[in-house]
Amino acid sequence: MTLRGFKLEEPKPRDRYATERLASEVLRLASCSLDPDVLHQAERCILDVMGCAIAGRTHPATQAVSTVAKRHFPGGALHPWFLDETYGPIGVAYVNSIAATILDLDDGNRQAMGHPGGAIVPAALALAQELGSDKETLLRAIIAGYEVAVCIGASEQRPSYHSGNYTSFGVTAAAALLKGLDSARIQHALAICAYHGPRVSDLTLSTEMGSNVKESMAWSVVAGMIAADLAEAGFTGSRDALDIEERIDGASLTAALRSEPAIMRTYFKKYSCCRWIHSATEALMHLMAAHDLEPAGIDAIRVETFHQAKSLNNQTDPQTLESAQYSVPFCMALAAVRGEISLMPLTASALGDASVVDLARRITVVELNEMNV
Repeated sequence: MTLRGFKLEEPKPRDRYATERLASEVLRLASCSLDPDVLHQAERCILDVMGCAIAGRTHPATQAVSTVAKRHFPGGALHPWFLDETYGPIGVAYVNSIAATILDLDDGNRQAMGHPGGAIVPAALALAQELGSDKETLLRAIIAGYEVAVCIGASEQRPSYHSGNYTSFGVTAAAALLKGLDSARIQHALAICAYHGPRVSDLTLSTEMGSNVKESMAWSVVAGMIAADLAEAGFTGSRDALDIEERIDGASLTAALRSEPAIMRTYFKKYSCCRWIHSATEALMHLMAAHDLEPAGIDAIRVETFHQAKSLNNQTDPQTLESAQYSVPFCMALAAVRGEISLMPLTASALGDASVVDLARRITVVELNEMNV
């Protein structure tokens, strides 16, 4: 084809859109034979998320979201977990997600470097209750949600360490399976989510981590569920949204889809703080027990770690629970002074403890290049 002397190349044939491949995976998981261990893992993920929500139900952020959800998602008959209010499924999932994630106790996934369950499980449970879905359909929806979310999270060109960037897709996938959407509508749902869902820079670039927004998982629930609703109603998205190389590495996405079920790579957290803090805290507790050490007898602690852990706010005297959750020195000192139980979960009563702050100030966090990957 030519135009005024310029030759325009015909579009090259391309493989299927990533949204189409992901839609095929959702439909496969809706009906294929699943290993009992995979189904059992989905049950474990439900129990973990609900347990986290029990701990986070009284947090001021949960109360704030509950108030807002009542205003913006009224008219439903569903109850958020352990609360008396009633909303529609999106409002319920929004509140439950905040409760489950606000204490940083919810599950994680190393491949995607973040926390899928705190978004996917509340959304799937709320919608399944609304639709009257059976248990196996619910479990399959959760498994599909983890699969899509983790595969996209693992394929980000620039890992953001911001779970909401990919959990919205998992919520969309789970909702699409529960709704029984066909391939075309699932593709459009994922494409809509690509433009309507969170897309935030690296969380550790913020100098103020002590806020309720955390990693946007709760808002990704709203975006993901609405994306599925829109597609079901005939709204369309740009189906090549996940083929744009600036955002997603196609080869990584393909490799992730071919590996073992993503939900099987889920880990459950021991402490209600950033996972990057856990190893240093456990090491300190081991050393104190092995050598019969008391906090007052410790002159200094040097923590050698990787870049992202060093990039946390690491405040020695945090003023909010969220700031404390992202502080290596404070969490280590708290466990040393009050015992590991103080991080199961971390509560506001720990803030401002002079003995904890004193020990935290004796802890130095150092980045080692050889620990970076």
